[in-house]
Amino acid sequence: MKKIICILLTALCLLSLTACGGAAEVTPDMQQVYEAMKDKLPQMALYSADAVLDAYGIEAEDCKQMVVSSYYDGAQTAELWLIEAADAEAAKEIGELVTMRLKSLQDQFRNYDAAAYQLVKDAEPIIHGNCIALIVAEDAEDLIQIYKDA
Repeated sequence: MKKIICILLTALCLLSLTACGGAAEVTPDMQQVYEAMKDKLPQMALYSADAVLDAYGIEAEDCKQMVVSSYYDGAQTAELWLIEAADAEAAKEIGELVTMRLKSLQDQFRNYDAAAYQLVKDAEPIIHGNCIALIVAEDAEDLIQIYKDA
């Protein structure tokens, strides 16, 4: 009987330890991520939350934080979206809007600017939990790594 109790207690201890293995999800401060990226970006125009909400149909209550900026001068283009959605449903909706924006950029540059088209053609939205990012820039790989490290 003592052996059975000892085995059951050991099994219970092992099961309780495996339940504690997960790490807590950390959401980056999008403004700090943007600041970390600035050295690899051209002088971009930051959009106010109201401008983003009006222009792209994102609802204010669907966002916890956002940084959206863009740059185009005929020789270089860049666009950056860093958004934390309020919940999973909002993240899905914002992800769809970001995908539509990327398609719009691809259509815009397809027959107009070959270099810019190549950048937007290679870009993909990054969705992780409730965080959504769109990074279109010359140094996109470095910028994506900065985002992922955050």
